Amino acid sequence: MSSSSNEFQGESLNYAGRQTDQRAESSATSSENAAVALHSVAEDGTILWLTKRSLSFSAIPATKYIGHNIVEFHVDQSVILDILGGSREMKNCMRMSRGSDARTDRFRDVSISSSVYRRDGRFVHTRCVTQDITSQKGISELQERLAAIVEFSEDAILSKDLRGIIRSWKPGR
Repeated sequence: MSSSSNEFQGESLNYAGRQTDQRAESSATSSENAAVALHSVAEDGTILWLTKRSLSFSAIPATKYIGHNIVEFHVDQSVILDILGGSREMKNCMRMSRGSDARTDRFRDVSISSSVYRRDGRFVHTRCVTQDITSQKGISELQERLAAIVEFSEDAILSKDLRGIIRSWKPGR
């Protein structure tokens, strides 16, 4: 196999153009059926491997990801640069970001958790998990709006549970 080719292995994809750590390859292989998007990135930002679930965030084929710099694929450049900077400093981090979904032409809110795998105190690669939190963020925003309506309303407002029991009361002004 050519050292610059990309290789599809089951549900995991890895960059064959770079000497990869056996543990990284093992992680990729054992994570192939993961319910969340997992990927590994080299210190320079090159995507080493990712799971098929990672591809669910866009319509871009795996061959366009593997071996490319992760910065190319993030809508919010400052977030990914912050994560890469933290990784170089050997810091684990968690960030919220906004990404685009090329299939639906909409934006998604994601949570990115990144940790550094080290060997003998040296950076080997990151281990990253990306989760789509668009629905949770939407629910949270709706709750905040409702709370603001209740807070600033001059009318009396009460809430009941499904059994008809009053759970909260705000007197009118």
